[in-house]
Amino acid sequence: MTAPRRSHPVPAALLLVLGAVTWVPARYGVMTTWDEPWLGLDYTAWNRGMLIPLLLFAGGAITAARTAAARAAAVAWSAVATGFSLSWVGVAVEFVLGGGLHGGPRDLAVGGWTIYLIGTAVTAVGALALGAALVRRNSSIAVAAVVAGVAILAWPPLLAASLDRLAVVDQLLVGLAWGVVGLHLRPPAGSGSAASRGTGMSGTARDSGSDRRDRSVGPFLDRP
Repeated sequence: MTAPRRSHPVPAALLLVLGAVTWVPARYGVMTTWDEPWLGLDYTAWNRGMLIPLLLFAGGAITAARTAAARAAAVAWSAVATGFSLSWVGVAVEFVLGGGLHGGPRDLAVGGWTIYLIGTAVTAVGALALGAALVRRNSSIAVAAVVAGVAILAWPPLLAASLDRLAVVDQLLVGLAWGVVGLHLRPPAGSGSAASRGTGMSGTARDSGSDRRDRSVGPFLDRP
């Protein structure tokens, strides 16, 4: 009998959960400090703070893409990672290099803002694709990813309609949804074996099945 394997933390899950934890206060600060600071930090400072959750989310998505069991999920995670990376670049251009509309060149602010919006669009598409890819494998992640994607897409229309309070809730929901994704990420079944990743069978179940087959055929079957 094979000893049960210990459950190890998934690096992608840790990065996504940390990203959610840092996203919520940073994004709330961004959405509420255009006119006055919050917790002693102004609009520019909170936007610079967004570099932390965006980096964590990008790192989590990259790690998840490398360990995804299905190709469709890996492609979706790659799109999510690309989107978050573009958003990180956009924030860096607008608020680190340029200083934002409050205190920097308008061209850099507009350029950074454009890159950020492109990044959010790519992230949303990746999130929706991830939901479609995992709807049968992990419904919890699929639902959370779809919620994140829809919330991202809903944000610009909410701003355009001057629904500021709903826009704040919407952006907090984005971070929380990715946190839920992280909480439900599991190690690849039978990690360390390409065959087990392809079948989705855990290492313990695979070994038990092999033992049963060996006992049934006796000495006539050599073990690989």
